[in-house]
Parts: sequence; C-alpha cells; structure tokens
Amino acid sequence: MRNIIPDELHPAAELLQGSPRPWSMMHGLDDRFDALCLVGCHARAGTKAAVIDHTYSPAVFDVRLNDQPVGEIGLNAAFAGYHGVPVVLVTGDSTAVAEAQALLGDHVVGVAVKQGLARGAARALAPTVARNRIRAAMMETLQRKHEPYRLTGPITLSVEFMRAGQADIAGMLPGAERVGARTVAFTHDDYLMVFRAWRTLFILGNAE
Repeated sequence: MRNIIPDELHPAAELLQGSPRPWSMMHGLDDRFDALCLVGCHARAGTKAAVIDHTYSPAVFDVRLNDQPVGEIGLNAAFAGYHGVPVVLVTGDSTAVAEAQALLGDHVVGVAVKQGLARGAARALAPTVARNRIRAAMMETLQRKHEPYRLTGPITLSVEFMRAGQADIAGMLPGAERVGARTVAFTHDDYLMVFRAWRTLFILGNAE
C-alpha cells in the first residue's frame, strides 16, 4: 500500500499490507463491522474516460457476477455483503462513483474528487477541498439507512481475459469451466468460494 503513510495513521487504526492476502483488499473485514467505505476507487476495466480503469489485474478485460458487469467496487461490495456489511461511501473519479451508485443504489453517498479526461488524465479537486468533501460525506452517510449488497447462490463468476493464453492457464483451476476463447467461469453457492476463485483466476492469468 504505497498510498498510505504509516506514521500518519490514527492511533486506533491497524495497517494490513503485503501480498498475497487471501481476501486481498478486503482482508480483515467480517461481521464485526457496521459499514464499508471505499476511498480512492477507480472504475472497472474498459470504462471510457476513467482514470486508471482496471479490475484488479491488467490481464482482465471483463468480470461478471451472474451476468452483471462488475469491477473492484462490485466484487468487494459482494464480499462485504456476504458478511452483512453495507457499502456506505465511495470516493474516486466520477465514473467510479457512477458505477457504484448504479450497482449498489443511490443510498450510497459518492464523492467525485476528479473528472477523468482519459485513462491517464484528469481534472482534480485541490486536496484540501477533496478531504473536506469526503469528511462531510462520511458524516452524512452514517446517518442514512443502508442495505448490504448480497448475492444468493448459485453465483456464477465469469472472467474474460485479454488474451486466450491467459484463459488457457486460468482454466486449469479445478471447478473452472472454459466458456469462450478468452473466458473462464466458476459457479458456487458460497460467495467466499467465488471470491477465492476470482483471486486465483486472475493470478493464474497474470502468469501467462
């Protein structure tokens, strides 16, 4: 986590870092938590005018859960929802905020701190303005009622890679099914198993 300065963390905070972590950026989240705030998000791979659009890995072109296109926001929201934890705040560029609210609902408060002009270009707020807006949004969203984003089984994960060779390797995962030249699917009733398969599939795809 190169975007976190450990010396400036709140004394009550704990820092998870290093790789691999079984649940990636969601590691440590469980039903002890009341809410999940996604700060500094980006849109899913393939989104127009989205700053550094990707879905976990440059090997991945498209991800779907039960045919619903998702990026990191959706994958992580479903993980939180499994534990009964709602996403209450999303910050990032305008496309990330729009993606989150379209998938999770308008009850999720969004703060767009930049407007993407291209994948590597943006018009951004001053840091002090961005921080103030995020702080105000946090206070607002915690007063709202939120519902977790839950998926009921069976849940089918579909991962389309950039190249067929990546799907060749990822398709070797036990339980996975090759459903297209570049696409591998995995179905299970338990979202934790689906998420674990997702982690494994894109890591295998990176190996090509």
